[in-house]
Amino acid sequence: MNLDTGGDPLSPQQKALADPAALRWVWLDLGQGIDAASVESALRQLAARHEALRTRYRQPEGWSGLRQLVLEPGELRLDWRTGGAEEGVEPQVWRCRAEAAAADSRPDLVAWLYRDHRGGSRLLLGLPSLSVDDASLLGLRDELLDACARGAADTGEAPMQYREYVSWIRELQREDGETGEGAQFWRNQGLDRLPGGRLPEVYGSPGGEPGWVQCPLPAELQRRLADLTGEWDCAEPVPLLAAWIALLGRLTGRDGLQLGHCHDCREDYGELAGSLGLFDQLLPLACQLPERVALRGLVRELSAQLAELADWQEYASLPELLPLWRPSRQAGFRWRRQAHRRALQADTLDGGCELLLQAVCTDSGDGQLSLWFDTGLYREGQMRRLLARLLRLLELALERPGAPLAELDMLLDDEGSAALEPREPVGRAADIIVCFRASAAGHPRRAALRCGSREYSYRELDDTSDRVAAALQAAGAGPERIVALCLPRGPEALIAMLAALKAGAAYLPLDPQQPAARLQNILEDAQPAVLLAEDKGDCLAGPWKILDWPTAEGESAALRPVARLPEHLAYVLYTSGSTGRPKGVQVENAQLNHYCEAAIQALALPAGGHYGLVSSLVADLGNTVLFPAWVRGGCLHLLDRAAATDGRAFAAYQAEWPLDVLKIVPSHLEALIEGQDAAALLPRQRLVLGGESVGATLLRRLAGTDTACRIFNHYGPTETTVGVLWSELNPVGGDTALTSAIGGNRIHLLDGAGRPVPRGQAGELWVGGPGVTRGYLGNPEATAAAYIGNPFGAGRLYRTGDLALQESDGAIRVLGRRDNQIKLRGFRFELEEVERALCAAAGTDRAVALVDGEGDRAQLVALLAAPPDDGLAERLRSALARQLPDYMVPARILPVDTLPLGDNGKIDRGALAGLVRRAGSRTPVPPEGELERTILAVWRELLGREDIGVTDNFFDIGGHSLAAIKVVARLRERLQRALPTTLLFDAQTVRALAATIAGDPEPRRWQCYGEVPEGPAVVVLHAVSGHLLPLRPLIDALRGRVSLYGLAADSAVPDESDPDCLERLLEDYVAAVPESLRDTPLVLVGWSLAARLALLLSGKLQARGFRVQGLVLLDYDPGNTLQGAGDEAGQLLADLDHYCETRGIALPDGCRRSLAGQIAGCDYAAGAELALSRPDLLEALGGGVPANWIRERVAARWAFKKLMYAAPLPRVDVPLWVWACRGGPCNPEAWQPYSRRPVWGGVLESDHFSIPASAELHCQLLERLAESRFPVS
Repeated sequence: MNLDTGGDPLSPQQKALADPAALRWVWLDLGQGIDAASVESALRQLAARHEALRTRYRQPEGWSGLRQLVLEPGELRLDWRTGGAEEGVEPQVWRCRAEAAAADSRPDLVAWLYRDHRGGSRLLLGLPSLSVDDASLLGLRDELLDACARGAADTGEAPMQYREYVSWIRELQREDGETGEGAQFWRNQGLDRLPGGRLPEVYGSPGGEPGWVQCPLPAELQRRLADLTGEWDCAEPVPLLAAWIALLGRLTGRDGLQLGHCHDCREDYGELAGSLGLFDQLLPLACQLPERVALRGLVRELSAQLAELADWQEYASLPELLPLWRPSRQAGFRWRRQAHRRALQADTLDGGCELLLQAVCTDSGDGQLSLWFDTGLYREGQMRRLLARLLRLLELALERPGAPLAELDMLLDDEGSAALEPREPVGRAADIIVCFRASAAGHPRRAALRCGSREYSYRELDDTSDRVAAALQAAGAGPERIVALCLPRGPEALIAMLAALKAGAAYLPLDPQQPAARLQNILEDAQPAVLLAEDKGDCLAGPWKILDWPTAEGESAALRPVARLPEHLAYVLYTSGSTGRPKGVQVENAQLNHYCEAAIQALALPAGGHYGLVSSLVADLGNTVLFPAWVRGGCLHLLDRAAATDGRAFAAYQAEWPLDVLKIVPSHLEALIEGQDAAALLPRQRLVLGGESVGATLLRRLAGTDTACRIFNHYGPTETTVGVLWSELNPVGGDTALTSAIGGNRIHLLDGAGRPVPRGQAGELWVGGPGVTRGYLGNPEATAAAYIGNPFGAGRLYRTGDLALQESDGAIRVLGRRDNQIKLRGFRFELEEVERALCAAAGTDRAVALVDGEGDRAQLVALLAAPPDDGLAERLRSALARQLPDYMVPARILPVDTLPLGDNGKIDRGALAGLVRRAGSRTPVPPEGELERTILAVWRELLGREDIGVTDNFFDIGGHSLAAIKVVARLRERLQRALPTTLLFDAQTVRALAATIAGDPEPRRWQCYGEVPEGPAVVVLHAVSGHLLPLRPLIDALRGRVSLYGLAADSAVPDESDPDCLERLLEDYVAAVPESLRDTPLVLVGWSLAARLALLLSGKLQARGFRVQGLVLLDYDPGNTLQGAGDEAGQLLADLDHYCETRGIALPDGCRRSLAGQIAGCDYAAGAELALSRPDLLEALGGGVPANWIRERVAARWAFKKLMYAAPLPRVDVPLWVWACRGGPCNPEAWQPYSRRPVWGGVLESDHFSIPASAELHCQLLERLAESRFPVS
């Protein structure tokens, strides 16, 4: 295609729009007494004056991107109409008709003039969203009114046209290549270390339709904001911007974030006065929120920062910078001033943000705040509350401008100290023993307990438990005394619990299958009065009285009456303490009675029903069915371990003895229904899920069943008596938030200072009310740390350690543990985030992540329940690499048959470490010879693993680039050999490494990854780092499908002083390609800067007789220039940033900033020497990595870049296939001048660094190879 007729390129602002093909619809209020003919005439004259009003956007044939084509005035297709109220048409109908007409006729500009009943005129405009911004539309309105008043539009000198502005910006960015100052400014903002402003309260994924909510911006508030411009020497919108940033910071819990700030460059350049176009640009604003920052201080900081950003705004869209500030599109801010609210009204907006606050201040005082949001993430009601909260925070901050923003009360009128409170007053609950005796008296023959073939009627259960209770009394049991029950899973254990309560004592259940040492520790801590066991001979010795079951069951003495007071102890349960010491939770009668009564009411537990107990008897999860079953006169079914853990056995039990109610952990249920008919395992009336979060996969399985069973979600720690929150679930909807408190419990969400957090902000979950237990037995320190006096009312609060937020509708969403945050390789993150991403990629709810090892040997490992699949782990790692940063991608992903469950049905994290060792264990191939033994010993030392064989791939068993460098450094010492540091990137097993060292240790630049009988030879060129490791995901995807090769760089640093250096370098590359490939079609693949290398090499290869049939160019703009050529210190910092980013390294706080000051003004070599003399930097870059190696790598990278950019790009006679990242700067059509063949372009949902791992790229590339008549296996 001839570019002269192909139109002009888009501006960065235009490229950033989410939906460039959409029309934008706006209303312009023209006031009273406007003549329609005058408006039409003025509009046509203004279209002739402003190219932006007569620009058409199209995609030229053979291109993937749009270009803008300016029409001649006579070519403009204007759809002009008049009408309105006199025809009985309402404005919304007028708008619908205009949209329908535009869809049919596809005009360039729609202008329908609407007349209302009062003689007012409003112009409905429909024009491409790429054409104009809000300020342009307001300018157009002013010009229309002026033209109508004067009788003609201004005929003076036309303002600068938009395409002139685009050309100017492109030229400025090219010129920056000479100094790199603009790019370096934005790098120095530290955006790569700041997250975006996405709220924690999300309901899905980004990509939904845009939505918006609005509220008035009061005139008095506008006046106060305007007054501050003089008082605080700031621009009018800055205080509102500061309040918005503070609100986002508090809701996200962050002290720093990046936000998109919409800026109009026409405010800064007089040359652009009166120009129309899309000038409004989203600039990334690095926002820091110190703990005690006040509004006045934040406004002062922002004012200085915004002025500085405006000075460098033209360079924010440089290609290499866009990945740094992509998070700023999660939340943004836009402000404008206009005459009155109706002057410009728009109900469509494409600001490129997931969440955009737009403030309209008006001269008339009728201003407006709007929130534009992605409906895939957020809900309308949530956004309305967000606007109300912003106004409240702003009002408070203006009243107290010196008060810390973090301390201002953002709670709305319907929010109090408690997030959830009882729906109605709760009185004292009936005693469960009294209720049990009433059931026994009312239904003596009814089945009360079934365990396998054994069944007890209520009379039998009552009589047997009375005898055992009498025996316990005789042994010393009574109020405030503990009876330890060391009995196997069976009816005896349940009868003993009932008996202990009848005796007025508290029971302590123990599992005899647990290690004897643990049982002994618990008994010594609890000091029970009596230990009831199956057999005296197996009992643990101590000062307690020992009673065996046969003796207790055969007791003949009568049970003495006992006063069971509410404050007496009912049971003690030992939980796993974070310190390793189990803690005994003391639950009183009042708390147990309250829970039973409240659970029966909340879950509508049926009278006379059959209740299934599948959980451990030493945890309280089953108490939801245990005591309510007998209070309601039902039958409790204690399923044995076989039926409780095997889906088929469970279904068989259900078929013979159908259950009405079942309480179970979600992962336990999912394991049971795997491969089974889920409906056959569900109870008839109530399914209660608790103990952990309910996953989407389980909900989908439940939604697909045809059952009348009602499903409930249930939450609560042992310390608050079984449960405190519940909700009824609709599996089809997928919402698992907890909507109600159980009984009289109160839920508080508090920040670190103990203040209630508003809805939408994560806080720690505290519980108050009648469910809060006594505390930990014999452990006053732990009790004081977890139980505090209630600052909001009577009683005490218990600190759960869970993070939760209250959704806008009042429901509680539990997010995870407060202490489940880890730090790995300098980065802090939540394991739950890794687990969620892994579950989504694998299509399961059963995955867990953990850190294996310590220090430098620490690795992130993930396990998931999945059938054996050789390629699963690598596929999942590739999928995660597209979503998560490198340091959050597990080094190993281990599919296992099942994840270990504890006695309570939850995932047993304590058993995971052993499972990791077992899952990763195999019979490693032993070494042969001294050299293999030496190499293997070094691998084991550095990776901290013994289960490594000589055929294991270094990077598959947890190795990474820094560890690879350390391996080579240590082998140099052990072998006393001068080994190249890139050696392990080429020979990735011990055996291959030994063979390479024994032969020629120099790295092989030409790598063969496999050959197939037919088709092209695909040659992957190295990354700017010189090796092929960053391209490994692409290589792995193509391996076996095509003949595949890799070409690495020479390890020597190019000699730039040689005038023939570039020519020698290219000839050296050509010489590395085997002559045997002369007759095979070659396809070269170049990512980033290697795209230039591909173009340069293609001609050289053709001159040597090779058949180059295609070039694959990945995410590179040929118009790029070398950033920082005139600022070598800045270039060194940029290379250091790249080195750290590709290796997942986080520099210590302040290290980079102080380094920038230290090397300022130095040339590249001197700066490198200074940098590598800093111990803190060397340690961050990887202790043990030779400084000389780092020095060589950065020098080679710098030399390679200078050579590549210095070489003019040739025009080749080879097809180009160009892939770009969506929203990035690369435009495939920009490559057309460099090829005589058509250029094919594709756009991927990826970013620059993850594009080699893009599955979309892999599929499309194989398709292109197939379509180009290259057979692909």
